[in-house]
Amino acid sequence: MGHFSMENPGHFSVEINTQMRLIDPSHPFFRPAWRRALLVAAPFGWAGVEWAHDNRVWAYLFAAIGGYLAWSLFVTWRLDPTDTDKG
Repeated sequence: MGHFSMENPGHFSVEINTQMRLIDPSHPFFRPAWRRALLVAAPFGWAGVEWAHDNRVWAYLFAAIGGYLAWSLFVTWRLDPTDTDKG
């Protein structure tokens, strides 16, 4: 987001985040393990439904989403040690 500086009123700078993520695992919403497990299980469950109805492309797509969520929310997820709120 851009900001205006009073030291240099004619200067407007924009900070760009070069590491864009689809999901932010450090957000407080993802602290409870049951919530993370539910968010991972839902796309895998839906992939099973799509597979049962012979919709292979959709099944692979939802399985990939579930895999990405599993990677983000369980494999690489770390609780912030400075966070005092236990959710």
